[in-house]
Amino acid sequence: MKLKRIAQGVAIGLASGFFATIATTPKSGTEVRSSLKATSDSLKAKKDDVSTHVAALKQSVQHFNDVAKNNIPSIVNDIKESVTTFTTEIRPVAANLQHHANQMQSIAQELQQEAANFKKDKKEQKETSEPVS
Repeated sequence: MKLKRIAQGVAIGLASGFFATIATTPKSGTEVRSSLKATSDSLKAKKDDVSTHVAALKQSVQHFNDVAKNNIPSIVNDIKESVTTFTTEIRPVAANLQHHANQMQSIAQELQQEAANFKKDKKEQKETSEPVS
């Protein structure tokens, strides 16, 4: 018995909803169908446009990957060669700089020794030139 009452309630609800919708719809059925068709066509066109853009994006990504796969090894090799060349060219220059730095250090030590000797000689001259009282 309860199932029968539930079915009657659902049927009455559906019928009243249908009639309420028909009574309050601002457009006629033909207008609603044409509006739905226009919206559907617009959505299909947008979907096709998005699909086209996605396909173009996929192709661009694939092209980028291909270019990267082909060019990165040669770029890495060029960098390795540049580093090797730089290292080879800089070694003699570094050795030359080290040699000059050693020479300058040696000259500085000689000058310090000369200055110490000069001071010592001056002091000795001063002591010998002073009259003894």
